[in-house]
Amino acid sequence: MMFRETEVVKKDGMVGAEDYSALTKRALRYESEVLIEYKQAKINAKSVMGVLSLGLRDGDKVMIVVKGPDEEEALDDICRFVHGGWRR
Repeated sequence: MMFRETEVVKKDGMVGAEDYSALTKRALRYESEVLIEYKQAKINAKSVMGVLSLGLRDGDKVMIVVKGPDEEEALDDICRFVHGGWRR
């Protein structure tokens, strides 16, 4: 299991539905389990409803937790995405 704290970087503020969908699709690329921890919530990043429930905004700090055979690649990719790779 690997984990890393990262900051959400979304220049225009609120992360929208299309962004959540893109994050979920990115997580689905990997065989590993991908979780996002924010405040008291721990959600499956492969669930668009779970990700949507977080209500992330620019500047929020989240913990990305990945467990599985491709965890290193998945962790790097998801962290890059959350830290500025959102759809614009």
